[in-house]
Amino acid sequence: MTPSRMPGEHVRAALRNFIRDEGAAVSLIAVATIFLVLAVAAIVIDAGSILYARRTLQTATDAAALSAAQHLDTAQTSATDVMTENGYGSGNISEVSTGTYTADEATPRAGRFVTPTPANGSTNSVRVRTTGTAPTYFARVFGRSSLTTISAESTAAIRSTASFQAGTRLAQLQNGLANKLLGGLLGTTVSLSAVDYNGLLGANVSALAFLNALATQVSLSSTSTYGDLLNTNASVGQILNASLNVLQDSSGTLASGSVSSATSAVKTLLNQLPLNKSVKISQIISAPALVDRTVATLGNGGDSPEINAYGIVAATARASGAGTIVNLGSALTIPLTGTTVNVKLAVGEGMQSATGPVGTSLTTSQVRLLIDLKLADTSATQLLTTITATSIDLPLYVEAAQGTATIDKIPCTSDDMVDLVGQTGAVKLQYGTVASGFASFPSSPTVTAGSIASVKLLGIPVAQINATGSTTVVANGPETHNFSSSDIQAGTVQTVPSNSDGKLIADNAPGALHTSVTLLGSVSLGLLNVLLSSVTSTLLSALALLDAPVSNLLTTLGVGLGVMDMSVTGAKCGVPVLVG
Repeated sequence: MTPSRMPGEHVRAALRNFIRDEGAAVSLIAVATIFLVLAVAAIVIDAGSILYARRTLQTATDAAALSAAQHLDTAQTSATDVMTENGYGSGNISEVSTGTYTADEATPRAGRFVTPTPANGSTNSVRVRTTGTAPTYFARVFGRSSLTTISAESTAAIRSTASFQAGTRLAQLQNGLANKLLGGLLGTTVSLSAVDYNGLLGANVSALAFLNALATQVSLSSTSTYGDLLNTNASVGQILNASLNVLQDSSGTLASGSVSSATSAVKTLLNQLPLNKSVKISQIISAPALVDRTVATLGNGGDSPEINAYGIVAATARASGAGTIVNLGSALTIPLTGTTVNVKLAVGEGMQSATGPVGTSLTTSQVRLLIDLKLADTSATQLLTTITATSIDLPLYVEAAQGTATIDKIPCTSDDMVDLVGQTGAVKLQYGTVASGFASFPSSPTVTAGSIASVKLLGIPVAQINATGSTTVVANGPETHNFSSSDIQAGTVQTVPSNSDGKLIADNAPGALHTSVTLLGSVSLGLLNVLLSSVTSTLLSALALLDAPVSNLLTTLGVGLGVMDMSVTGAKCGVPVLVG
């Protein structure tokens, strides 16, 4: 009786007999070809089977970890129930461990989950490890097992997240000034209406949905992470189209507020702006908690806080125009007869919107202004009919350093949903002109003081009036501001004030401005000193009126002069998320 053979032995025996037969060389080539085909089949088909089984097991493990994170007290039972629902059993679970997860990019990914929970920590996460088998079909021909052991691991944490903005004063904008400023930063002419701007200010979009839409726009690969996305450049057109796609979400769940008006405004911008200029996406939005997650695996934003639509546009303009000098001309006015104000502006890189857990931080843009204050002849600059000071021209350099805002706590109570800590940036005022380096961030330009007016006697110059001086207003804060759920719904803006109660120029100009007289001819110094006093008084009156128009200008840009405006656009509490 012939003993039974194991599966595959018949094939191997036939192959050995065939190889011994030297009757035809072609047969040997055929055998080699068959063997190669079988090897390729084993690699392709069996590898595909293993990959599919691993993906299926990983999906079930992710679901088990999310469920266990929602029920930390019964994590083992919750994980087992979910695995059973997905066609596995308790025997497939090799570990369910609760512990503490810390979202710290400075810590290696493997060290962010700690179990058991440290004495100074709180249980906020769970790790699930599973095993299973994947069937193979051709590998058994070569003596391999028909089943391959596979494994999966997933860590989920309970996380509260918030989206916030810093340096954005959500108020009605002066559309003429906004058009000139945004157009200058974006290198074109912008003609949005006040309705358009208010629509953008009043509309919010899901931060996660916006990032997912951006990933599609820039054709990111399916294996890329949100960290890869944030480090990718996107064109102005891609950013606006991503915003538009989220605003036009047919389900109506990914955007809120003045969606229709904001949609119209974005469409107008798409027709007006040069769309090819690119910026890094991390300059538009910060999302540190998402950097390790694969794009689109977290869905389209059901559990994501929102960010403001105008914030996206303003941040794009600032990033696009970083280091560009915008000549605003006489766009600013002050209520003083015979006075004109010419302004040049430059902005450094800065962030506006951020979404993430406690510790997420952003900085406002560094801003520089060159303000040229011109005063015509008035009675205040005239001592006698024969002695006058003409062509009074005072250049003022203003530099606002970056401020910071950070999520300090997310208590998630109706009276205290999110706590932000804000600190203003120092402000420097200096009288004089800037010859070069005005837009060379972060180095500071050289400011040169000089003559601001010529004093004439019977039309002949007899003296010059000079101006010098500078002062620095130190940063204020850090201050903690609490945002309730009603504050978030209303879009309430809370401010870390400057050390001058918002009147930086008015309060600091008198101590900084020093005027003097240089004699060119023979004239009474006493008379000149009287005239100098009159000129100085007129200048200080004009400087005191600059705070309001400068504030309006920077409001449009999304930053403040010596102040930190902060608002929270959304918060999600106790949401289980995959973190590893």
